[in-house]
Amino acid sequence: MMDQFQWHMKNISGVQDVKSVVDVSKFGLFGMNERPLKWFGLNRNQLMTNASLSKVPGGLINQDCSMAPILIF
Repeated sequence: MMDQFQWHMKNISGVQDVKSVVDVSKFGLFGMNERPLKWFGLNRNQLMTNASLSKVPGGLINQDCSMAPILIF
């Protein structure tokens, strides 16, 4: 749902960029799999998603995963 919301917000006039933990997950999966373009996206496998979010910087998600901000520029 966050990924869909980001896409909608990016397509609004005046919005320069949108960032969230979704981007961290996409880049994490992309990097862990030797960077083929087919891996640049979200994975349905919960274990893969957990691995891609293991190095999330503080402030992008809380411990119980009940809050994750979306930054809109």
